[in-house]
Amino acid sequence: MAPEQAKGQLDSVDHRTDVYGLGAMLYELLTGEPPFVGSDVAEVLRKVCNEQPIPPRRLWGEVPWTLQTACLRALAKDPSDRFGSARELAHEVEQWQEFQRRQAEQALRDSEALYRSLVDTLPLILIRKDLESRFTFGNKRFCESVGLELNEIVGKSDYDFFPAELADSYRENDQKVFATGETLQMEEKYVARGEVRDIQVIKTPIHDSTGELVGLQVICWDVTERNMLEQALRE
Repeated sequence: MAPEQAKGQLDSVDHRTDVYGLGAMLYELLTGEPPFVGSDVAEVLRKVCNEQPIPPRRLWGEVPWTLQTACLRALAKDPSDRFGSARELAHEVEQWQEFQRRQAEQALRDSEALYRSLVDTLPLILIRKDLESRFTFGNKRFCESVGLELNEIVGKSDYDFFPAELADSYRENDQKVFATGETLQMEEKYVARGEVRDIQVIKTPIHDSTGELVGLQVICWDVTERNMLEQALRE
């Protein structure tokens, strides 16, 4: 109940009284409690008329400053100090939401750029696939090995770049990871620029924030020279 209602000033009740009600709802959303509490209705109404609500950030330190300012303005004692309409209050909240969305998008772009800069400098191939074994990411070394840009790789499968017998082997090992949910290590054959090479492979399942399996990550590096040296030593 707004102060003008609590005082019985019915001639002052208008759309700004509704703004006060929305401000009280926003206050409770931000803090988990109403703006005013008391042992009985009379005490609550007295506080509504005469006291200022505790700033939300004093009750929960993570309340955004923008939302606290909007909330307290909506709860102003004098109707003329409140937002002119519920739409104005909603616009203030929407602006904060839009700012948060842009911040989140920028943070995601920064995170992706950092991740890309890290994986592109690694002296190994790094790939991510979805549950259909279609590529969702490949680092610079992988793109160079198949001679394509990343946007030409995403959405395609091993069958688009490698002989069928190798693609069959890759797919079979992918399915083992999906079936068991465990990391798999092995050696595989790999074709880079038309040359068959030996690679050491680690395939790891990828889960989303809910724990659901969404794909796998593949890390591999060339061990052809190592294998040749070991064979020569054995001979």
